[in-house]
Parts: sequence; structure tokens; C-alpha cells
Amino acid sequence: MNISSKLVLVATLLLSLSACVPVAWVTPPIALDVTMGMRAGSPENDGQLETILPIRAGLYPFQLIEHTIDRPIDVGLGYELHLASAALVHGAFIDVLGLTPLMIWNRRHSALRVGGGFRGHYQSVIGANSHGPAASARLLFEVVDFTNATTTGCEAGVRGGRRLSASTFCGSSYSYGELGLGLVLEGSRAWLTDRNLTTLTLGLIFRIPFSAGAGLEGIF
Repeated sequence: MNISSKLVLVATLLLSLSACVPVAWVTPPIALDVTMGMRAGSPENDGQLETILPIRAGLYPFQLIEHTIDRPIDVGLGYELHLASAALVHGAFIDVLGLTPLMIWNRRHSALRVGGGFRGHYQSVIGANSHGPAASARLLFEVVDFTNATTTGCEAGVRGGRRLSASTFCGSSYSYGELGLGLVLEGSRAWLTDRNLTTLTLGLIFRIPFSAGAGLEGIF
């Protein structure tokens, strides 16, 4: 056994004895929609109304630009999955959104915004030869804050004298970009191979900044 193999073995044994697991991550600036609503037009459901749960995640690069929290436009590109009992629909979308700030504070790092815009989609039905374009209009109301923060140290699963979890994370992380929460209303129409789908949903939008970090997660 050579020296490098011995070092790897020793490191593995030490991590096992201390119950520590190395972790690392990098996340891009994204906006995540989690909504619920109604859909009509699925032949699996005889075209009747059905409950759906669309989940959409997109990359929004303007979230990385500081001092543009009052920008008039936002663009993104992403993926969506519509969960339903009758048919699962998924696909890609491109988003163009107009934004208007109602309030700005914290030296143009925080804002209350409203927005409206359109999405172009290309959707497919999972397990069926059905696909085609779709279009949607949406309105949103959100609170956002631009963050630029570095954290280093250990954080145990203890709050207020109570043990909330049996884990402790030791390491460093960095986040940069817009962090936000809001409400979003969206209506859409899809023209697929064997069906035309009409959807109306309401839910939450989460803006998540770029982040990266590494450290050790200990289980005790």
C-alpha cells in the first residue's frame, strides 16, 4: 500500500470515528414557484377540472446585479413539472417580467415589488406522445433583499437551550444576490398534440441567491 492510499484510509477512519461527513454545495441565483390550482382539458380526466401542483425553477441572472433591485425588467429560463392525478406535464420555459417597486429601503438593497409578465413554454405529457407550445400570463407581489454575506464557524442544532437536532455543521458559506418571498398568480393555455390545457394557479415564489460553501456535518 503506497503513502497516498494510507492517507486516504486514515482520513476515512477518522471521519467514521468522529461521525463527520464532508459537504460542499454551489447553487445558482434561481426563482422557485410552488403553486396550486385547477386545470381543464386532460382527456385522461374527460376534460373535467382537476387539481394540479406546478413546480417551476428558473435561472434569473439579474438577481446577481447589486443596486438593481428597482430594475424595470427581469428575465429567466427554467424547467417546470405539473403534478396531477390524471397526467404529468413537464417542459422548459422562458420568462419575461416587468417589475415596479412600491417601496425601497436599506440603500436600495431591499424592496417591495409588484410585477407582471408572460412566459413561453414547450410542454410534454409524461408517458404520452403529446407535446407542444404554451403561453401564460402572471402577476406577482414580493419582498426582496439583496444579500452579500459570509459565515464561518460551527452551528449546532440547539436553539434557546433546546436541542432541535443531533447535528452540527462546521465550515464556511457565502451568499450573494436577491433573497425574496412573494405571491404569484398565473394563468396559462397549452396547445399540445392531443389536447388543449387551460390552467389557473396561485402560490408562492422564492428568490434564492447564489451560494457556495463547504464544511463538515457531524452527527452525534
